[in-house]
Amino acid sequence: QGIPYLQGQTLCELGQLYLQLSQENGPEAEEWQSKAMTNLTHAAKLFESLGAAYDLELTQQALKQVA
Repeated sequence: QGIPYLQGQTLCELGQLYLQLSQENGPEAEEWQSKAMTNLTHAAKLFESLGAAYDLELTQQALKQVA
């Protein structure tokens, strides 16, 4: 699936890292949450366009944690 797939995986991992940072309730929590949403949303769009259903599902589950 190539580079777009790897981009999606990277964005998803980065989004999950930002999500973890946002849950530490520090003064930057809202900023980390925003970054998590941005990266996870972009990853979901990539996975959807590639037809990568499993990765899309994992990314959507992470997005639910952001909301």
